[in-house]
Amino acid sequence: MDIAEGLRYLHSKGVAWNDGHFCNMLLTEDLRIVLCDFGISSCPALNIPTSVLPGDLWRSPRPEPGTPRQDVFALATAAFVLLMGRWPHLKSFEVKLDDIEMVYGRHLRGEWDRGLLAVPGCRTLGEVLLRCWRGDYVGIDSILAAVVEACELCKRRLA
Repeated sequence: MDIAEGLRYLHSKGVAWNDGHFCNMLLTEDLRIVLCDFGISSCPALNIPTSVLPGDLWRSPRPEPGTPRQDVFALATAAFVLLMGRWPHLKSFEVKLDDIEMVYGRHLRGEWDRGLLAVPGCRTLGEVLLRCWRGDYVGIDSILAAVVEACELCKRRLA
């Protein structure tokens, strides 16, 4: 949620982060996540564009540097890795060069890792991540609402 809240703030100011990956997410002493490294961020209102894209594991298959949709794709990837303990389409957190090309190729073809859908109680949250990867959401507010709803559903199922 911290990542999404940070993105909501940036996007409300017209800024796209464009560099969402774990090296740019700091963990505070009270276990909150803070976004950092805005070197390739963009802000069209200030005429600050970017043509730089994040690494392939974090990059949207739609070539959209400098847009909030890229941030949403990276957000879904981060959430997937944190929840599953592995990268999409891989069996672990370890990554080889061939793996990166394979994962990005699958994303280019619209093939999304559905592993989270198989976790009991997480199907709804998995659907939220799939929608983020596909670019179905308009903004962070709709993603946060969907995540809260998915978590509430999980709580009811587990109660």
